[in-house]
Amino acid sequence: MNKYTVSSIMLATLMLGGCGGSSHNTADKDASIPAALSKPKLTVNVKKRNKCGELVGYPLANIVFHGEDGSPLLIDSPNNSGFYSKELPEGAQSVSFVGLEGHDEYTKVRTIFTELDIANGAELNTIEFKDEMAYCDCRQVEVDFSPLAISHSQYYLSKEGGGSVSYFKDFPSLCGDNTKLYYTLTSPGYDFTTVAAIDVPKTMSKVVVDGNQFVHEGVLVATSSLEHGTQVYVNGKDNNDNEIFSEMDFVSDSTKLNIYPSVSETNELRNYAVSRSTQAGRYEMVYAGIKRRIKKDGKIGEVVLPTVPDELSGHLSAAKLALTQQMEFDYSFKTIDSRIQSAKWQFYFDSSEHNVEYTRWHVSGPLNATIPTLTYGDAFKATNHEVTRTHLHLSGFEGAPRDFSDYRQYLYTHADKATAGDNVFILLVSRINGETLIK
Repeated sequence: MNKYTVSSIMLATLMLGGCGGSSHNTADKDASIPAALSKPKLTVNVKKRNKCGELVGYPLANIVFHGEDGSPLLIDSPNNSGFYSKELPEGAQSVSFVGLEGHDEYTKVRTIFTELDIANGAELNTIEFKDEMAYCDCRQVEVDFSPLAISHSQYYLSKEGGGSVSYFKDFPSLCGDNTKLYYTLTSPGYDFTTVAAIDVPKTMSKVVVDGNQFVHEGVLVATSSLEHGTQVYVNGKDNNDNEIFSEMDFVSDSTKLNIYPSVSETNELRNYAVSRSTQAGRYEMVYAGIKRRIKKDGKIGEVVLPTVPDELSGHLSAAKLALTQQMEFDYSFKTIDSRIQSAKWQFYFDSSEHNVEYTRWHVSGPLNATIPTLTYGDAFKATNHEVTRTHLHLSGFEGAPRDFSDYRQYLYTHADKATAGDNVFILLVSRINGETLIK
């Protein structure tokens, strides 16, 4: 059997100095640690998310159980609601979820989520595919801001995901049950900013907005504990998980970022250091950071970013070479920051199969594992092994167990990540352009 292993010498070099697929949504069933079973079992929900943000069952997805050599032992499917809970076939070591994601009328992506080390069973988070072409009940509304021309001599209007608003008009598209719009108004000098939460019932096609609706005032985020020169990003979401606002800056003495706790249900901060390099025409980027909840008063406490050795990016090249040559790949990150418990890889492959432009393979495993050479039977027959992009995402929560099977149970029973502590992550990216991966 072909196998590619990072040598012990290379690993020692990579780890010298030590050092966020499946979605973060938990399974639809109530979270609980299952009682001991006579045979190991896999429990998971397999869903598709449309552009309205709605999750629906994906019964057409294939669930492929692999043996030790990577060959398929059993190909199964979830029920009509996307739920699956059955005993593992004898000898199963990993499982893959194979499906198609629709992005426009011409482009579809073959997406595969693989979970390693399931021999003892697993209760997985929701496996989430995207289908932006699926039916979604959307409507366009007119938002008229002309009263602001009378009440405000100078101001700047913006909205999350849509930039500024010009000529006193906006024509947003509302999809699904999203009946609220959020706009941010900044007064002269950009020192005072407020947010308006505007209800738009389904029977209404036009809404008039004046200054009286901007009542949600900002609270300054305390960024003094953040390292200068790192990037900081804050965002807030309402109780339907719709993003209300987001701000980003490079940390300095003049950094001023706000949250709006009177309207945002959750407020989150991401702080990370970014390094970039170019090698043989490819861009390599490394993000090392922390994601945490912000308190209502804007306080965040001390932040300690994970340390990343420069040589860590060698894992991306080694993994790419192994997959291109159709070899197994051994990796180990045992000596990385103790707050990190899991490794997630993403590999992008070229594809010429009809309207499928490429294949995206997500692999989730512990910090020490083997990525096998997998085949999928009738679910998918891979014909091209040229890797165009590679991602490695190392992550975890402070205090979570290091054992991967226990870690799965820990996350499953801690659906609210605020109770799990900071999410610490190291993200390595290798791609052919310089596009920024995270905000």
